[in-house]
Amino acid sequence: MLKFDKDWYLSTNPDVQRNNINAFHHYMRFGRAEGRLPFALDSFDLEQKLWASDFQKTYLSKLTYNASNSELGIECSYSNWALCRWYASFGQWSYAYNFLKGFFYDYELYSLVNVNSIHLLAFSCCFNVADYEFARKIIYSPCWINSSERLLAESMLLNGNKKLECINRLFEIYDLSPLCSDKAPFLESISSLVVTENRLLDPLVTIIIPCYNAEKTIATALRSLLNQSYQRIEIIVSDDCSTDNSKEIISEFSRKDSRVKLLSLPKNRGAYAARNKALNIAKGSLIMTHDADDWSHPQKIRLQVDALKWNPKLVASVSHWVRTTPDMTFQRWRMEEGWIYRNVSSLMFRRKVFKKLGYWDLVSVNADTEYYHRIRKVFGDKSIVEVKPGVPLSFGRADDASLSQTKATHLRTQFRGVRKDYHDAAINWHATAKKLYMEEDPDKRPFPVPILIFRGSPSARKSNLMLKLQAASAFDCDWYLKRYQDLRVAKVDPIKHFIQFGLDEGRDPSPHCSISGLALLERSDYITAVENYVENIKDKSGPVFLPGNNKWYEDKNTIIAIGHQVTNELFGAERSFLDSLEILHKLGFNLVVVLPFANEEYIKAVSSWACSVVVTPYGWWDKTTEPVEETITAFKSIFARYHDAQVYINTLVLCEPVIAAAQMELPTTIHVRELLEYDSDLCNILNASHEDLRTWLGNTTCSFLANSQIVASWLPYKQDISVIPNFVRSNTLAYKKLPESNQFKVVVLSSNLPKKGIEDIIAVARLCNEKDSRVVFELHGPENSFVQSWRKKGLPENLNFCGYAEDARQVIDGAHCVLNLSHFKESFGRTVLEAMASGRPVVAYRWGALPELIDDTCGILEDFGDIQGVADSLINLANNREKLTSLGIGGFIKAKRNYTEDAVSKSYQAHFNFSD
Repeated sequence: MLKFDKDWYLSTNPDVQRNNINAFHHYMRFGRAEGRLPFALDSFDLEQKLWASDFQKTYLSKLTYNASNSELGIECSYSNWALCRWYASFGQWSYAYNFLKGFFYDYELYSLVNVNSIHLLAFSCCFNVADYEFARKIIYSPCWINSSERLLAESMLLNGNKKLECINRLFEIYDLSPLCSDKAPFLESISSLVVTENRLLDPLVTIIIPCYNAEKTIATALRSLLNQSYQRIEIIVSDDCSTDNSKEIISEFSRKDSRVKLLSLPKNRGAYAARNKALNIAKGSLIMTHDADDWSHPQKIRLQVDALKWNPKLVASVSHWVRTTPDMTFQRWRMEEGWIYRNVSSLMFRRKVFKKLGYWDLVSVNADTEYYHRIRKVFGDKSIVEVKPGVPLSFGRADDASLSQTKATHLRTQFRGVRKDYHDAAINWHATAKKLYMEEDPDKRPFPVPILIFRGSPSARKSNLMLKLQAASAFDCDWYLKRYQDLRVAKVDPIKHFIQFGLDEGRDPSPHCSISGLALLERSDYITAVENYVENIKDKSGPVFLPGNNKWYEDKNTIIAIGHQVTNELFGAERSFLDSLEILHKLGFNLVVVLPFANEEYIKAVSSWACSVVVTPYGWWDKTTEPVEETITAFKSIFARYHDAQVYINTLVLCEPVIAAAQMELPTTIHVRELLEYDSDLCNILNASHEDLRTWLGNTTCSFLANSQIVASWLPYKQDISVIPNFVRSNTLAYKKLPESNQFKVVVLSSNLPKKGIEDIIAVARLCNEKDSRVVFELHGPENSFVQSWRKKGLPENLNFCGYAEDARQVIDGAHCVLNLSHFKESFGRTVLEAMASGRPVVAYRWGALPELIDDTCGILEDFGDIQGVADSLINLANNREKLTSLGIGGFIKAKRNYTEDAVSKSYQAHFNFSD
């Protein structure tokens, strides 16, 4: 007698309890067929979790234990059943066969599982391991009632005409035409003797076949359609830019039968895009689809047409099919569910469906099923009829290389993976949208789809990404505006800005995702990196670790060096950071470098000195916003990887790494390269006064490096302040002979911002042009809006903006003199030092840290704003070759004596001295 647990059944099936239905009666009439259990079964729960979980090894282990313990009774049998169907779904037949006898002879299981399913799985196992004797016993088992699948299984043990006769018994039962073949029964050779018919009022049926490189199968598909009893058809074969002989084969059919039309597409975009193009030219009042590798029974179209013809309430019909190899070996990836099932690829629908619902979705798989459910949602659950259910009116070709068999899009992903994700998102759209019309090639997606199966336009790709970011809560609007201050001023919609502009610029969507870091790690573009991130958030969140070029030594001390910005063009701070890394590396430290952005060229430069490079999103200190806790956590996770490390921060504008290091009690040094008291632009960016920054720094436990005495004097009073200037490499220190030229070339290297004194330089050039036309000026820096504005106002003839200089030293070597008229106080003056290293005198304002570098032995200082004095000094140098040479040599000697890596490395060594 069947075991039944009423209380468990009701608690497990609240719909039954809610409707006050007799539990046992419900189970017998409905529940059993629906796959519900009559009592609790742990092995059933384990199986459900196996198919839906990422932790498959855990559940396989538990099921294997149950399957080996016969004392567990039905739990043992069901575990064997579950394991057999699991391994069979992967085609691992020898594994599946091992569990066969563990369930096949337990008749208690027959009360829980469909008898046909048990026998079909058992037969498939035996057939695929060549145990034909056991397979025959299964075929003729008295428990396996007559079914279509049983006849197909029996045919697989036969050959030639006997095989075909066995298959035909199935069609004869349903009064359908038998198959015939003049050869051994193969998919390519079968046909059927059927009487063609043209009935009055038969509607035209358009059959759409998407085709891509189907030269081996398309002829079989076309023959089966042209051999239909229903003859009022047009066949549109939409060729998706095939590279084989498919088009030639289709064209030959078209020449012989005008009902076949070839539509050649210029670009490969997938089967559903190909279908959509054909849909635009379809003339039939009924439209249906057919795959390029399927064979259809000659009465299939007639049966599907008649089902709609005599019932105007129906809007669509489908038939059933079976998968087969070319030699008529039938199969299904989960064969225990039955080999014969609904063929959504056979969908035939009225033209009004197309007008109401539009096109197929542009994805790689499952759009058939989505369209099927879309029809049911709009026209009702009973609007689609299934013709001859249980009878295979089509033979679908089983191909291990097809999309349904490949790993990433395998049909098992309907339980966990891309198919399930797609189906769930589509059903949600069906349930929530007011209109379910799908455009042919929409710019915006109606619902998010897995990246792997997306086949839309570039704009739709971005739209899909936005939907996925929102669905996964992977975009942080507040953080995005906090991180990128320019957007706060513009008052943009954060996620729309990210999709339209920020993504291409490499801006990050959240503190957990470094787009540039992931793109560099994966060797992909930015949009692909974000797509991969949003679908693998658990694995890809957090800092991105890239390998450096140097080996890690356990016996060496470690410094974690943190940069503050990375741009395509290297300016003073970035270049000084590289200099510091070089010295620290040569002093023997293990270097871990952390950056907020992954510019490939800069990463290469950094990697020359680093053991590892880490990229993680972070921004600058801002008085108006609180520190980002997620960023602090990210830095702590980085620091935790390296025991007993010191933290070296390249600038005073960073906040979160300082806090993280303090919380972990790590010794921390801030290298101050900014003279904030005189840099109002930077203060505005930080939304703070220089006193605010000074106070904040004073409250930290950090020590400081200053690149000049004037910077050190601004810092809060602490004993642990080291003044270490920038340096030039000894191997690049080389006195260059002055150019032999009638012109006197003055070079400026700058970021071309107004604060760099460019307008003063333009004025100086005008004065020089009036008095001595030999003095010419070259300004090397990025082209920007300021430069464009100065051009429009008009420039003196002797001044030229030359664009950004990749090699500053080469530019300096070609000059007679270097000019620096910065309006804010320079904290050091890197270009001044580089000029000295090449033996070029410098003319500058007596301003900021420059007097620490320039004296009367190597350059000329004028009072701030004394444009006339600067012009006169330049003209005097142009006319005094001896003084020009003398100042150049003086600067070279001073640079060699005080500003090489050897001169400053001892200071670095002393500051970062690790106590053993």
